[in-house]
Amino acid sequence: MQKFLATSALIGFATLPFANAFAADTLSPSSSTKPQARSVKPAVAAASSSQPSMMGSTAPTDQAPENLDVKGARHRSVGGGLMIKEDAAKSRSTVTSEFIQKQAPGLNPMQLIEMLPGVNTTSTDPMGLSGGHVSMRGLTESQIGFTLEGFPINDIGNYAVYPQEIVDPENLRTINVEQGSADLDSPHISATGGAVNMYLLDPKERLGGKIVGSYGNYNARRIFGRLDTGYVGHTNVRGYVSFSDAVEQSWRGPGGQNKLHGETKWVSEWGKGNKISFSLVGNQSTGVLFPTTYMDTWQQKGIHKADSTGRRNTLTLEA
Repeated sequence: MQKFLATSALIGFATLPFANAFAADTLSPSSSTKPQARSVKPAVAAASSSQPSMMGSTAPTDQAPENLDVKGARHRSVGGGLMIKEDAAKSRSTVTSEFIQKQAPGLNPMQLIEMLPGVNTTSTDPMGLSGGHVSMRGLTESQIGFTLEGFPINDIGNYAVYPQEIVDPENLRTINVEQGSADLDSPHISATGGAVNMYLLDPKERLGGKIVGSYGNYNARRIFGRLDTGYVGHTNVRGYVSFSDAVEQSWRGPGGQNKLHGETKWVSEWGKGNKISFSLVGNQSTGVLFPTTYMDTWQQKGIHKADSTGRRNTLTLEA
């Protein structure tokens, strides 16, 4: 600070003799430019007094206009995510993530589309761990094409669908249901009764996670966890890994169901409109089939009898 003040003082004192000399020269009677000096100085002084000073502040003409933008958005879809505007020239309905997140945790995709027009679904257990069935306009799931991220998931042998093995609902972005007919480019050979297309959420751009826990009757409990990596290093790659564990006892008959499920998705975007993604789903589940019954037996025994013969039929499946 002392050096700065000393330098300023030297400059100030150095300019004073020069200013005095300039004033003496312009006011000297012997100068040939005396009239011009007297006529110019007032104009210069007037001009300097009218112009804005650039010392310590910015001229008003140099100030950019200040803009204040206020933006708002409603994170709500029509019908709570159950209804969106469609532009296809055919019957199509879509369930969005907003609606899915409001449902009970752990529901399988068939249970999530049961409220769409033309769709009829049945589930043996509330959590959907034992599977389910769906029909659209009289055609069953073996005649409907199911895809996840564009990949067909119908059984290659009998075209059956096992909804409890497909995806965790917390990772779903949309479920698109096409009643009547599938797209011409759908990768199906059995989609005579329509198609159900499921798409996963893209990984988040920042590091984060999510944990969901639930419990209920018949010793039903489930926990779900997901970890989003955000952008990895200085690359455009981001992904997430999720796991879920669910178990419940059968509400009718012996045994129960349990499921261990894992998913991961990785996305890389670059340029404008360039995107590549990789998804992997793994599932391991065991369960006991619910025994069938007849109306007269149900009225007499309720949930305590398997069928009219009194036998309990059980079958363990593992995939």
